[in-house]
Amino acid sequence: MDNHTINAVLLTDSSTIDGLITSLLDGHRFKIKAINSVEADYFQQIVDAKPELIFIRAMLANLDGLSVCDRIRSHPKLCQARLIFISSDTLNREHAIDHRANKFLQLPFSRQDLSQAITPLFEQKTKLLLVDDSKTCRRLIKPSLEQEGYEVIEAGNGEQALKIIRSTNIDIIVSDVEMPVLDGITLCRIIRQQEKLSTPVLLLSSQQTDKAIISGFNAGADDYIIKSDHSATRKIVVPELLSRIERLLNAQKSQGRPERILVVEDSATMLHQLKNSLKIQGFQIDVARDGLSAWEKLNANQYDMVSPTMICLMWMA
Repeated sequence: MDNHTINAVLLTDSSTIDGLITSLLDGHRFKIKAINSVEADYFQQIVDAKPELIFIRAMLANLDGLSVCDRIRSHPKLCQARLIFISSDTLNREHAIDHRANKFLQLPFSRQDLSQAITPLFEQKTKLLLVDDSKTCRRLIKPSLEQEGYEVIEAGNGEQALKIIRSTNIDIIVSDVEMPVLDGITLCRIIRQQEKLSTPVLLLSSQQTDKAIISGFNAGADDYIIKSDHSATRKIVVPELLSRIERLLNAQKSQGRPERILVVEDSATMLHQLKNSLKIQGFQIDVARDGLSAWEKLNANQYDMVSPTMICLMWMA
């Protein structure tokens, strides 16, 4: 992080939590303002503070912290603030990401936990490569990405994207599938097989058949989102895209969870979706297409969880 003073707002409705955060933060680096949600003008106080960092507790006195996240993200003067969502319930981690919080902090937390949550938020901007032959689609998506703090680099097809990838360090790639010169599936395959890059790739396509989705995952994509008409793209697809990007980046930076899961599924589409969804959340994943191969993996490895399909087969045996 650079040395400028960071305006931080605490919206926890808890003097204990406010005191803990204040004691752990460097007073020379952070200008801290605690705000209570019971005050009628609490939100205007947040706006007036011009915060770069906001701590939000899940359970506020009269409000739901997730709804406050949504309101902040929709406000033009607050949308680029970094949000840290605080809760003692780990189940709120996924809800926080869905509501576009940048980080989740579980109570109780230490100075190290706090530092690990804050430091990445003020590092150099994340570089996102947006690949789509449709200028209209790029114009719809790019502003929302920039509002979230991403440095967005554009490419009109896969060939242009490859030139950028080979000359610039890209943190994440969002690509259409159907494009002239070089399509998104081929681009993804080259990134994985020739360039040997582990950069997260999210395919954003109007193709919604099982065959198209499977082709994307087989080429090495980390996630796949179906886009629709322009109206739906702005209202539905973009919020989902932002959430998925945050998950992929968190998974990339995370050390991962220790739990190892065996996913057993004969549907290739479901198998890819389950595998990638769990990987994004940091789990170690092994897959099997049928009971026999699953049984062999169970005999060779230790798992913390097995899919319900396999549990039924074991019970019947």
